[in-house]
Amino acid sequence: MPHYEYKVVPAPTKGLKARGIKTPETRFANSVESVLNTLGTEGWEYLRAELLPSDERSGLTGSTINWRNVLVFRRPVATDADTFQPRLLEVSEPEPIKATEPIKATEPDVVAEQEAAPEPAMEPDPESKPEPVENPDTQPKLKPETDEKTDPVWRFTNVAARAAKENKIAKKQSKENAPRPGDPEKDAD
Repeated sequence: MPHYEYKVVPAPTKGLKARGIKTPETRFANSVESVLNTLGTEGWEYLRAELLPSDERSGLTGSTINWRNVLVFRRPVATDADTFQPRLLEVSEPEPIKATEPIKATEPDVVAEQEAAPEPAMEPDPESKPEPVENPDTQPKLKPETDEKTDPVWRFTNVAARAAKENKIAKKQSKENAPRPGDPEKDAD
């Protein structure tokens, strides 16, 4: 269904003078014709003329109804669906798959013997010494690969570790400063 946009213009009220046009009726028709031709060149199609009421103010508090003649034009609107031009995509032919020579099966007896044969056990060399196993606690700690100033996780864990250490020291100091039973200096208070 086509969609239209509309344009409404006031109908001419006076005739246009032109060469060879003498009567008032032909002058009026000439003015209507010029409006229709002007809008027609812009792509507007004449639809109809309407006589419509117009409520207008008269005086300070009054209003009157005036009847106005208008000309109605329309033109189709190009929507996205109208301008869409679907086209088929080109599909290339797939290359045929070439079959290779079938793989020949090995003799079943040889395969069964290989599967049934146990693997020889590796015996330790009496001359070789076992390698020492390193304790992970004795290995040096590695510095983190991230930048301490920009890594928020490292900064948070570092702050938390310092706060825990300070908390531990504060508890220890408060225990040392706490009054003991039988202490003469603290009991005097």
